[in-house]
Amino acid sequence: MQPIRLVAVVASLTLVVVVLDLVRRRRIKEELWFVWLVGAIAPLVFSVWLAPWAFLARALGMQYEPTLLLILGIFFAIALLLHFTTVLSSLMQQNQRLAQEVARLTWRLEQVERGTARP
Repeated sequence: MQPIRLVAVVASLTLVVVVLDLVRRRRIKEELWFVWLVGAIAPLVFSVWLAPWAFLARALGMQYEPTLLLILGIFFAIALLLHFTTVLSSLMQQNQRLAQEVARLTWRLEQVERGTARP
């Protein structure tokens, strides 16, 4: 095995172990563990099983086969960013609704304490 390939396998295995440990300790939420596990296992598969990717890269006319993996990695990163953006947007909307509800309840409580509340 080539040294660079060995480094890729070890790095990929380390990433898989770290992700599994974070999932085990519940540091990664249930909604996101699968995406991270796929993202950790994919480089391991790519570094161990090169022949199909090299063949596909040559079939697409790429002279340097790792370019295909780079392109796939960039698309995966963009998809991951899009997913996290939708999750973050949802959380921001929930936070805004909760803040508005707290403000309304605080105002209502102040009205009740002053005795000016309407029934």
